[in-house]
Amino acid sequence: MNTRIKELRLSKGLSQLALAMKVGCSQNTISRIELGLSEPNSTILLNIAAYFNTSVDYLLFKTNQKEILPPMDTACARRIDEYVRKLRLLPRKEQDAIFVLIERCSISHQNER
Repeated sequence: MNTRIKELRLSKGLSQLALAMKVGCSQNTISRIELGLSEPNSTILLNIAAYFNTSVDYLLFKTNQKEILPPMDTACARRIDEYVRKLRLLPRKEQDAIFVLIERCSISHQNER
């Protein structure tokens, strides 16, 4: 957990003090957590997860999915299901081209953040 919290903090360019102020604890608490000398209480752990838009499971290495996905409305879910059905009917080469396009769009979106 300590390495994930430190990685997230550094990825945002935050000092330990800045993170501590955002999640409601002291800089010393963040330092001790990152050094593996102590564990955050449940409130601090939830605050850290919320601040970084991630899950407690990610912080605790129970999953590798960093970001919490926004809820999907029913219409969007139906469209995705329909596209998956269509994708399965395409030749492998065309499927791969679509995967490349999705990956490029995803990377572009992440870089805009």
